[in-house]
Amino acid sequence: ETLQALGGSSPPTADNLEAARRVLVNRHLAELTSNKYWCEQLTGCGMDAVPQKTLMGLRDYPRLAEQVTVKDLQVILKALDTSDDKIHTCIGTSGTGEASEAAAPPVAETHGGMINPLMGGRGR
Repeated sequence: ETLQALGGSSPPTADNLEAARRVLVNRHLAELTSNKYWCEQLTGCGMDAVPQKTLMGLRDYPRLAEQVTVKDLQVILKALDTSDDKIHTCIGTSGTGEASEAAAPPVAETHGGMINPLMGGRGR
C-alpha cells in the first residue's frame, strides 16, 4: 500500500525524503560496529552478478544517501509495477519440524492473491 500511495495519490516530498534519509544514515552509522551488519553489507561484493557493489558504496553510504532526490524516487516508483496483481505478500519461516509449523499459521490463497492471516488482508 505504501509503494502504491507513493507512486500515485501521495508522492514523496522533500520532507519525506529528508526524514527517511536521516533514519537510514543514522542506522547505518550505528550498525557499523556490528559484525552481522558488515557481513550483510559485504554480501555480493566481488560477485560478477553484482558488479557495482564495492566497499566504496559502504564507505560512502551517507554521501550517496545525500545525493538521492525526490525526482530519483519518482522515477523508480514509476518504473515499479505496484498493481495488486503484481505484488505478493509472503510470510517466511525458518527451522525444521514441529517448531517451525507452530511458529506461523499457513497462508490461505484466495482468488489468486495471498492473504496474510496475521495481518488481515493483503499485507495490511
